[in-house]
Amino acid sequence: QDVVTRYSSGRSKNLLETDDFGSEYHDAFIQFGKACALLRHMYWIFQFFRSLPGWLAVLISPGFGLFLQIRQTIENEVIYVKVQPHSTYQDLAHPVIFHKILESNLPESDKTVSHLSDEAVSLMAAGTMTSAWVLSVATYHLIVTPRILAKLKAELKAAIPNPDTSVQVEVLEKLPYLVAVVQEALRIGDGVVTRLQRVSPEPMLYNDNSGSGKEWLIPPQTPVAMSSYYIHHDESIFPNAKSFIPERWIENPRLSRFLVSFSKGSRQCLGINLAYTEIYLCLAAIFRRFGTGGEGGIRGEDDEGVLELFETSLKDVETAADYFVPVPVRESEGIRIKVKS
Repeated sequence: QDVVTRYSSGRSKNLLETDDFGSEYHDAFIQFGKACALLRHMYWIFQFFRSLPGWLAVLISPGFGLFLQIRQTIENEVIYVKVQPHSTYQDLAHPVIFHKILESNLPESDKTVSHLSDEAVSLMAAGTMTSAWVLSVATYHLIVTPRILAKLKAELKAAIPNPDTSVQVEVLEKLPYLVAVVQEALRIGDGVVTRLQRVSPEPMLYNDNSGSGKEWLIPPQTPVAMSSYYIHHDESIFPNAKSFIPERWIENPRLSRFLVSFSKGSRQCLGINLAYTEIYLCLAAIFRRFGTGGEGGIRGEDDEGVLELFETSLKDVETAADYFVPVPVRESEGIRIKVKS
């Protein structure tokens, strides 16, 4: 969240400095994701809730009311960006998304507070929930699989002899096993599991490839969608699909064509490079400095401490529902970890 807000509005929310790391944003986006299946067909419900006073929306639906409160906070941030002079952003080391939009030749209808607020909500939800979930899934599997963690830590130690050294992402992208771990985390964690519609201007012929000879002609302009989950967990492509096996990507580099966590083609996620950078840097920073405790734990001689799971099991990282992003079973309390010296 801090990274995304820095790039979108030019100033970070510094949620990492708060006691609960801004958990209200996570809760709000999950509640909105939960409602997406209904809102996709009845968008008027969203408009209705937006027309209500904040206290009444919270009273009717606490979860959705929380999302609307967060959206108002985001809208206030957009208003702040719109009134700032260009000089406000001149000293930043990177461009600011919404300032660039305001400077562009897009029609004024694309620069209204309402439109930019909707864009900001999409950026913050897609840019935080997805990467955070993939990092959580990767962390869980590395902790419970000493063999994989040992190989990763050996590679990181060789590439980063001094754990306090700042490492560029270009270095990390060249580490074969780290790359494989990231790819496997993206596959098994999915990132986005909802169906993303695509519309073809031409007719499409579909064959089920089962030998039945059946074919279907899909008319032009027909929305067609499929969840990435069914590709990433297809046993014919990824044997033992429910298992975390980074080696599969090293043994068969062609599997990359089936990794669709960010979609593909002209509608591929615009934040793909930022997401990869976050995941590489976070995993390298954490597991270069920390090992695992308990029986069979992996710990380097210069590690700062160890990570141990607390009341967390596989069900807490398996996809059980589509809230736009993957969510585990309802009774899950998330991935909880003890950090020990």
